[in-house]
Amino acid sequence: MTSKERFLKALNREKPDRLPVTTHHVMPYFLEKYMNGVSYQEFFDYVGLDPIQWIVVHKPDEKKGDYLDPSQKEIGFLETQRVCNSNWRVETEQLENTDYRIERISFVTPEKPLSMVLRSNDYTTWVSEPLIKEKTDIDLLAKYATAPLCDVDEINKAAEEFGERGLIRGHICCFDGYGQPGCWQDAACLFG
Repeated sequence: MTSKERFLKALNREKPDRLPVTTHHVMPYFLEKYMNGVSYQEFFDYVGLDPIQWIVVHKPDEKKGDYLDPSQKEIGFLETQRVCNSNWRVETEQLENTDYRIERISFVTPEKPLSMVLRSNDYTTWVSEPLIKEKTDIDLLAKYATAPLCDVDEINKAAEEFGERGLIRGHICCFDGYGQPGCWQDAACLFG
């Protein structure tokens, strides 16, 4: 039985040849430091888990005038390209610090900019200054933030390429600057 068949049997409440075993995430730091820089898929092969492949792909809603953020250069683990429009532009600024990488992300709206600060080390990234600083900021977010569309064609392409190896995993669109899938997680990142 392939890993994909095993996952699908278990998800359909049928009996697979054995219980599928996988992991939620594998941190890039762990792969680099403890696994000699292997890829995610090489990790699954090495430890004998049923493979998953994370894919999070969104696209702009061109009918609303949305476009992919041309200033976003590097896409990292589980990130997706930010979506902008004439009422929601993203500006980033690297801040000086000797202990952490610090980035201010500003969302420029017609009424006022909203900004947040992220700090990162080799292990993770966290919000050190939330986006929502006063009650009316949430109204600007509701009025101007983009709502990217799921890129079904890209997901289907990835699933076809991954084949019987395992499952494709992803999540709903979370907040562009920094968020986590789900309303509660996004709210905790946006407001604290």
